Amino acid sequence: MALLILVLLVSCQQLFTTSLGTALARDGYPDLSDVSLEDALSLLADAQGDQDLAVALVAPLYTAALEATPGSATYDKAATALVEAVVISSGIGTAITDGLQTYLDDGEDALDMDTLLATITVSDSAVTSLQLIAESPPASMTATQAYTAAATLMVAILQDTSTLSLENAEATDFEDADPVLYAAALDLFNHAQSLDTTDSMFGSIFGELPFLP
Repeated sequence: MALLILVLLVSCQQLFTTSLGTALARDGYPDLSDVSLEDALSLLADAQGDQDLAVALVAPLYTAALEATPGSATYDKAATALVEAVVISSGIGTAITDGLQTYLDDGEDALDMDTLLATITVSDSAVTSLQLIAESPPASMTATQAYTAAATLMVAILQDTSTLSLENAEATDFEDADPVLYAAALDLFNHAQSLDTTDSMFGSIFGELPFLP
């Protein structure tokens, strides 16, 4: 199970960055909440896995998506970029690098997925952003992006529930822990399935995890 989850995380990371390495070091960014959508999109395109930059871009992209009309071209651009920014901002790259190193050095039995996932940061703004995406999925969002967004919400539920362990949790445990977030994650998963016409490896892996009924 641990290796299966790690493969899923690798798929998430490969989707949104060009490297599994640690994000470029930064001393922090100024407040970017008021930058235009076009500027935010340009900055995100250059992020290259930079977690701090992605964190700073969540706010303007969320605002742009929230203020746009769902179904419009502006909404689709802002909302799809918002998913990307949220995933990069979580710091999943470092978690994967550490997990892969542990697996290569000591084998699958040495992987503690709960500890690994605890290093991923899913902020309140990230959760709010993904709930917006779940309510109005952008037309340009791919199946893999939707699967990733669903998985990110599941990580958020795990991190807010100290008694829930990824290694032995059932779908009902996630639902009981946070029915609102679980419903949003289900919406994203179902949307991903509706787009996934090729029976992708990503979807197959996701379906094997204890996230869903």
